[in-house]
Formats: sequence, C-alpha cells, structure tokens
Amino acid sequence: MISSCPDPEHKDPRKLLDRLHQAETDLALCGQLLDTITKDSGAVAWASDAQRHILSVRGVRTQSGGLPALAQIFGLTGDPAADFPPLLATREALRGKPADFDLRVAGTRWHGHIDPVWGSSGSVIGTAGIASPLAPSTGRSGAEPELHDRESRQSAIAAFGRHALEGNSIQSLMDEAVQLTVRVLGVEFAKILEQQPGSDSLLLAAGAGWRQGLVGTVTLDARSGSQGGYALQAREPVIVDDLASETRFRGSRLLLGHGVVSGVTVLIPGRKEPFGILGAHSAQRHRFTTEDLHFLEAIAHILSAAIERKRSEKELQTQARELEHSNAELRQFAYVASHDLQEPLRTIASFTQFLARRYRGRLDAEADEFIRYIVGAVTRMSNLINDLLDYSRLANPKPEIFTRVDTGREVSAALDNLRQAIGESHAEIKVAANLPSLPADPVRLIRLFQNLISNAIKYHSERPLEIHIDAAPEGSFWRFAVSDNGIGIDPRYFERIFGVFKRLHGSEYPGTGIGLAVCRKIVEIHGGRIWVESEPGRGSTFFFTLPK
Repeated sequence: MISSCPDPEHKDPRKLLDRLHQAETDLALCGQLLDTITKDSGAVAWASDAQRHILSVRGVRTQSGGLPALAQIFGLTGDPAADFPPLLATREALRGKPADFDLRVAGTRWHGHIDPVWGSSGSVIGTAGIASPLAPSTGRSGAEPELHDRESRQSAIAAFGRHALEGNSIQSLMDEAVQLTVRVLGVEFAKILEQQPGSDSLLLAAGAGWRQGLVGTVTLDARSGSQGGYALQAREPVIVDDLASETRFRGSRLLLGHGVVSGVTVLIPGRKEPFGILGAHSAQRHRFTTEDLHFLEAIAHILSAAIERKRSEKELQTQARELEHSNAELRQFAYVASHDLQEPLRTIASFTQFLARRYRGRLDAEADEFIRYIVGAVTRMSNLINDLLDYSRLANPKPEIFTRVDTGREVSAALDNLRQAIGESHAEIKVAANLPSLPADPVRLIRLFQNLISNAIKYHSERPLEIHIDAAPEGSFWRFAVSDNGIGIDPRYFERIFGVFKRLHGSEYPGTGIGLAVCRKIVEIHGGRIWVESEPGRGSTFFFTLPK
C-alpha cells in the first residue's frame, strides 16, 4: 500500500516517464525482496519512503485497520518517542547509513537491521528494514545456529537487493549471484543460463566453480533434454538428488563433465518469457531444502527486476534518441519550409502593393477592397510563418548551461520591451518586490514574461487594466503568477489555449495563437509547468513553476 509519492516534481515528459518507471521498478523490487526474505520465517520486513510512510510490509498479519501491528510498534507510523530504537535506526538509514536496533516486544526480544534504499538519481528514496525474533535461551544448542543461518541468508539477500537498486550492471549482478550461491549454500558450482532469443539454446552467462574458459562460451539445450531445459519448459523449480538416477531428463555435458551429483534450478522470470535459470550444483550427494529453494528464488527475482529495469532504461534511451532525431528533423523542416514560403509571399506582397499604388482610384471601390484583403492575408501569413520558425527554434538546452538570473530584472526588461503597448492601454502593472533568483536562460525568461504580459494587455476589458506579477516558494520550485482583470477565459478552453495556433477570438484580436504555446515550451524546457485559472468577465491568472 503506497501512502504517498516521494519528492513530486514537474519535469518534461521524457524525464517524468523515466522517473516514474524507475520508482515503480524500485518499489516492485523492494516488494519482491520482502516477500522472499520472510518466507517460512518469523521475521517482519518493511519498506518505507523518505517521510517514513509505509510502502509495503511482509511477514505479519494485518489487523482490521490495515497496517500490521508490528509495523506500528516499530514506530514507522504514528508518533513514537524520540529515542525509540527503530525510529533512531530509520533516521540513520535515511541519512544513508545502515543501522541495527534491539527491541523487546511483549516479552520477546527482536533484533532489527534497516538499510537505506538508493534511487537511480543517487539519493536515498526510502528504507528497507527487517527484524527477527531472537529465540529464548532453552539450553538447546541447535536453535541458535539455525537462527544464525537464517539471519545470514536474509542479510545476504538484502545486500544483493541493495546492489541491484544501486544500478550495477547486469553482468556484475550475475557474477555476484553465482558467487553468493556457492558461498551461502555451501556447494561447488553455480550457474546462470541465459535464454538466447530466437534459438533453442542457453548460454552459460555467469558461473562459479566451472573450468576456466567455459563461462560466456558454452551453450546448452534449451529444450527438455537437460535439467535447465526441463526447468524452462516446466516453468517450475527442479531439485535433483542424484543425477545418475534421474529419469526426467539427462545430464548435460557441463554437469557430467564436472561430476555433478545433486542440484537445484529455479527460473529467472521475465516480462514475457523467462530470462533464463539460476542453478546450484554439488559433486557430492547434497540434500537441498525448502530454505535453499527460497534463497535461490529470492536471488532470481532480484535479478529479474534488475534485468527488466535495465531493458526498460535501454528502451527509454532509444526512444529519447529517436525523439531527439525526429525533433531535429522537424526543426530543420520548419526552417526550410518557412524560408521557402517567405520568398513567394514577399513577391505577392510587393506586386499587390505596386498595384495598390498605381491603380488606386482608377479601379472601383470593390477592387481597392480586394487589394486590401490580399495585403492583409499576406501579412498574416508572413506573421504565422515567422512565429512557426520562432517556435521551432526553441530547442531544449541542458540545465547545466543555465545561469542564475534575477527574475525581477527580467520582468523589468520585458516591461521595457512592451513600453508602447503599456502606454497605449494605460495599464497599471504591479510587480512584487524581491522576486527570486533562479537558474534559467535569461533570454527565454524575458520572452516568457513578455508573452504573458502582452496577452493580458491584448485581452483587456472595459475596466481600467491592472496586471499583477508575484512569486511564492512551493517546495523545490518557485510558483509565479501573472494576474489581470481582463475578459477572462471559459474553463473548457484552459488546455486548448496552450496549443500551437489555437485561438478563441478569431480576427477580433490580433495575433497568431502561438504566444502561449511558446510560454509552455519555455517553462517545460526549464523543468516546470504552466496552467491558468480564470472566470469569464473576471480576469485570468497564469501560473507557472520554475525550479529553485
């Protein structure tokens, strides 16, 4: 259950899509990790966001209120005491430092460990914790080693999950997975077989214990003739006690060549088809337990989530490159088309004006009116082409090339550019004192304010025109407002007015209908968003946000 979305930001669409995908993948990976490490154990595990809101809990039953009792006791919700051990450990984890804690609940001693969860941006996006009840001292020496072994495995899985969340390469994660399998299960061999697209073969993509030179070169049958192929076809784990007496499949050259006797194989699931299999093998008779199977499944699910994340990132990068290439082609097309269209328009305008000068008064009034229509249409067409060319030039600069600008100074520059229009409209413009400084492109920022102020002047009402400009902090952004007391806008057109060449008033008001589209483009380039609030006859307020 997700109770809040950490660090909301308004980014351009590609960055927002990428951020949402990464967050969903990180949380899915946390959920898989919690599921696997609490199987058949008395542990409780949880994930929380940066505000200590619970995102997921495993290992205990929920009560009617929805949140598990142990999670409430551990202080992840509510208002625990400042020195409450789990709370202190959570605060340390949010600072990027893993922390342990001990706690006694209803006569039972608990030992817990909380790790920071690192997001793809390199910052801590939450925490993942696990706590296990400590067995009471009963004089039976076998209980403590078993508990220690369980905690050791849980710790190993949690560490592997952290490495996956840190964005390590898939190959390094696979190499770590096989080494971890050999060490934790106490076997001689471990392997990851990757299913090859469009073929019936499995590549030994990672391995531990095999003869040198085999990893990355050996391929095995992906059909049911081998243990790996059988697991892939059956879509279920496979445990082999004695390969020599196995009747479901025959041993592969890899296993037989290394004298393997026992083994266990689990699937590494994928979005549509399994990525491959993870296996552990021994040259001695080895009894693989349910706990061994759960450990391998945990590692396999973490690998699966990491692989899907990398694949999605690659797809997003490819789409971003294609989008950038398409945008570059569109900008080039707009420039060429605009340039080529301007020449015949200039010719039409020149000859029409020549006709108007030479034959004014020599033709009838209707002919003079036709000439005026032609000149007006050519002028409007030329303005449209110029605005289209201007819009196409609004490329996306990298944020690191922005300079810190004083927005008050940029507003003053915009007002200077509009001095004549302000004077003719007798507008009273009030600018808030101490407008903020922020990273931006100063030329585009002036254009943004100029377009919004010009828009307010253009759509004034019969009342004396008043325009107000101010700003207020809003989280990691500044929210600006440009308000007027003009004719206002019907709410059903709030989104339409930001489109290219979208006009509401025909020829009644001058302009090409691209000014607000330019404003939206400039704001999005800077990582913000723009919207309007208005009521017909009572004016409009255009809001936009810019990062601090």
